[in-house]
Amino acid sequence: MSPSSRIFPGKITISAFIEIHVSRMGYYSVLKSLATIVAIFLFLPATAQKYDAEMLSQKTDISFSWGKLVIDHSYQIRINNPDGEEYAEVSILYGGMEEVSRIKGRLKYTNGETIRRLKNREINKRSAIPEHSLYKDSYVKEFSLKNATFPYIIEYSYRIKKDEFLFLDRWLPVLDNDIPTYVATLNAKLPKDYPIRIKKNRVEQSSVDTSLMSISYTWQASYRAKVNDETYAPPTDDYLPRVILLPENFEYGVQGSFTSWQSFGHWQHKLMQGLSELPPKEKNTITSLVKNTGSKREKIKTLYHYLQDNTRYINVTIETGGLKPYPAKYVAKNKYGDCKALTNYFRAVLDYVNVPSFYSKVYAGDQINPIDKDFPSQQSNHVILCVPDENDTIWLDCTSNGPFDYLGTFTQNRNALVVDKDTSYFIQTPALSKQEVAECRKAEFIPDNSSKTRARFSNLYRGEKFEVLNQMRNIYNEEDASKIIRNQIVEEGFELRNYEIHTSHRDSSKITLDYTATTNNIYNSYGHEVLIKILPFSIPHLSSPEERTLPVQVAFPEYKTDSLVYTIPDKTRISSTPDSLSIDSEFGHYHIHSKIRGDRVVVYKSYFLKAGTYSLEEYEKFHDFITSVEEAEQDKYIVTTHKKTD
Repeated sequence: MSPSSRIFPGKITISAFIEIHVSRMGYYSVLKSLATIVAIFLFLPATAQKYDAEMLSQKTDISFSWGKLVIDHSYQIRINNPDGEEYAEVSILYGGMEEVSRIKGRLKYTNGETIRRLKNREINKRSAIPEHSLYKDSYVKEFSLKNATFPYIIEYSYRIKKDEFLFLDRWLPVLDNDIPTYVATLNAKLPKDYPIRIKKNRVEQSSVDTSLMSISYTWQASYRAKVNDETYAPPTDDYLPRVILLPENFEYGVQGSFTSWQSFGHWQHKLMQGLSELPPKEKNTITSLVKNTGSKREKIKTLYHYLQDNTRYINVTIETGGLKPYPAKYVAKNKYGDCKALTNYFRAVLDYVNVPSFYSKVYAGDQINPIDKDFPSQQSNHVILCVPDENDTIWLDCTSNGPFDYLGTFTQNRNALVVDKDTSYFIQTPALSKQEVAECRKAEFIPDNSSKTRARFSNLYRGEKFEVLNQMRNIYNEEDASKIIRNQIVEEGFELRNYEIHTSHRDSSKITLDYTATTNNIYNSYGHEVLIKILPFSIPHLSSPEERTLPVQVAFPEYKTDSLVYTIPDKTRISSTPDSLSIDSEFGHYHIHSKIRGDRVVVYKSYFLKAGTYSLEEYEKFHDFITSVEEAEQDKYIVTTHKKTD
């Protein structure tokens, strides 16, 4: 299996390697010639100590040797302080189909004097796959180049050889978003008759040299303008320098081509041939399950419940870079698989009952990563199942414990590549609507004789929080679930007393959390007045338009409603309630109003933010709307005064 495309020197994120990033191939590396290094040092005095670490130079050389792809990587990194030491912990991630060799490293002072060189015995090898995975076919070679005094410079290099590959490289010469790269170079020397496809972003125009037998490309880049992690930011890859190199034709398990999406889909289809056979025992079970079902949809739902109840997700990453699913008979026997294996298995199950379905590749995640349709390539990190129906398309995530025909925030509103032999095509997964993400908070607040306020909440969640609570019920024990609710769900400033979670049925896409809690932040006495604070929505704070550097992506709508009931303290009367207010914008709306009902005040609020992508030029208006809602939610009170006594 090939590793994640963004493996930063000095650290390794295991989750980046697991299936959700299995599609990103290649490694990134660095080093420059002595002459270039001298030039860099001339630049350093003005920037030294501004960063925890600095990538002084990076170099990647691509070539072929005896039929193998050879990639040489080298790095030179300056470590300025203890916070930058993580980049001196080097991890080289590689797959079982790859060979890592020629690892060299040294530690030196900033004047160039060598402190020590890396020894072979200091290089450790271990599995890169977590314990819950079945196979250990991916590995890490790691070593440390730390020094006791700062600043210092580390240099290291290594070679990767591959027999089969989809990418020549996915070159991203960035150590981390907060760390500059001063000079980075990518060289590719390829046979003259070896057609490639190139995609580049924020990289200088390449030089091309042609000889009798080969063609050489060179790209150079730097990264000095920090890309900030901003609220509602889109994926940042498009704002970083990168080059993607693909072979136009390849052999990866089977022969394939990137000339079109149809040819790429045909390769994936061929890769899955012979993997759909089910054991006789499994066929008998399936026949028994559906014999009394009525409609096609009921049949599919019954079998989907069987999938959920009898299989479990596990990361199985072997063969063909993790892109070839395990056979359906393997899943039927062992009752587990990764997203590819479970999807392929359930496709075989539906095929056995004459229900056509299609293996579909999608880029999943909290943000929506757009697919570049002009650049056919492996751009997915997840697999789901598309089941055409008479009236609509049914979408199934075969790794999910969630409702039938529910994709949720993870895969909604994405371009999915439906693999259909020679006619593969894109289709948009359903986008979540306003009602499908609605969060309805109902709460009642009662003051007691002490400074504490008793509160009863009955919150109905759909969308993202539904998914969190539903997943929590299926995975965590009671103690861990209670911690999650206490720390992530219960309103800030409230102490949880007890809770209950309710769902109407297994395919419901809403969940109710009832809980009681106490707080001392609602009723506050000031002389003859009692100020009763209106519980605010959680509205994210945005940076100012002057500080903003990226456009806005709201991946799915946000819709919240409140019905808050406040009991008026004994021996007081209502002096004022919050004014009614409506804020309407092209980006959404906000409303608040209240009603007096005897000794209670009921406050109604709603907040809606539309899904969408907005340019940097539109950000000021977007910021104005969010800020106006944030300000409207601050310092809202019901005011009561003590009644006069005779």
